[in-house]
Amino acid sequence: MEVKNPQVTLEDEYGRGVPSKDAPQPELSSWAIHAKLDGDDGNLYWIDTILVAGWGADVRVLSIRTGEGKVVQLRDSIYKVVDFPPPTLGVRPFPRGALKAEKQDGLVVVEMEGARIECKGGKTWHYRLEDKEKGIKVDLVQSAVGFPTWYGKEKPHAFSPHGIAYGYFWAGYVEGTLTIDGRQVRVKGKGARERTYMTDSCPAESGGGHEWIWFHFDEVFGSMDLNRLNKFKDGSLYLVNEENYQTYRTLDVEHHDWAYHRKLGAFIPTRYRVTVESDAGVLEMDSKIVGASIFAVTGSVPDFPFALLHWDTVQGTFTDKDGRKRTLTNGRAHSIFRQWKPYPRMFGPEAFGLVSSDSDTPIL
Repeated sequence: MEVKNPQVTLEDEYGRGVPSKDAPQPELSSWAIHAKLDGDDGNLYWIDTILVAGWGADVRVLSIRTGEGKVVQLRDSIYKVVDFPPPTLGVRPFPRGALKAEKQDGLVVVEMEGARIECKGGKTWHYRLEDKEKGIKVDLVQSAVGFPTWYGKEKPHAFSPHGIAYGYFWAGYVEGTLTIDGRQVRVKGKGARERTYMTDSCPAESGGGHEWIWFHFDEVFGSMDLNRLNKFKDGSLYLVNEENYQTYRTLDVEHHDWAYHRKLGAFIPTRYRVTVESDAGVLEMDSKIVGASIFAVTGSVPDFPFALLHWDTVQGTFTDKDGRKRTLTNGRAHSIFRQWKPYPRMFGPEAFGLVSSDSDTPIL
């Protein structure tokens, strides 16, 4: 989406209400960060944090995952299944009103039990979340680069007839500490923060095939939004050295190597190939999926499968409009993936004894 001024203000971070006085008040308001970080213990960590009001309760989410998963082709079967290391996951619902946001001396401070985020408009988010029951904790700072990729600012973004939102994705650098398995680990890497306030949302419409992808190379970063039901596509990128903010002219996302994820009760793409064209040139990138965080599952398979997909190292090139082609470096990415259940679960590989009932590990 093109916006008049892409800079982020404290009002954008605060987000009580929407830019138009005549617009309805938000039904959902959230602050989230998704990151892929290198630990000083030699491990890679994928971290997802969300503070949200508007899911029928106020909710705190902290997911930490390490280890690269794989896709397995089942013997004597057409099925592929994922074998992903599970995350250490803390999901805590609270009564409405537990999440508080207020302005304090040039900051927006967001707090609820076990969580505090300090937002400096247009600069950094310092976020601290802890789940004592799970024994996990993060104390991290995300420093954004350039400008965010907005999906609603002066006017709302309608990614479906009843999916109406204001907000942004903003990639940047992340560093700090995490605690897991009784150890404290220093971490450093890249991650995107998301600020969202929605005035309307329909799970069926977004479940028809909806995804957000953020990516960050040293040379270029951005995000993209695709809704398969109404063929909506939107996104923007930022060329770092050129300080050039661009919206996409064309966007093509290919899904490959679909594999069954038992906890979702659905298939997910496990390899992406992406081509985006802007007035500045053409970006091409690809990667495989090596893990996922599934935090909406509460003992049963969801009707509208929703996952945060963790990408491996992202390979990419950017071809300038004058034909010069550059290889991009240190690519990282994440995607939010929603879909309808496209078939009864009875037709999945569990029905044929190909996947065990208590894990995603295939029976070979």
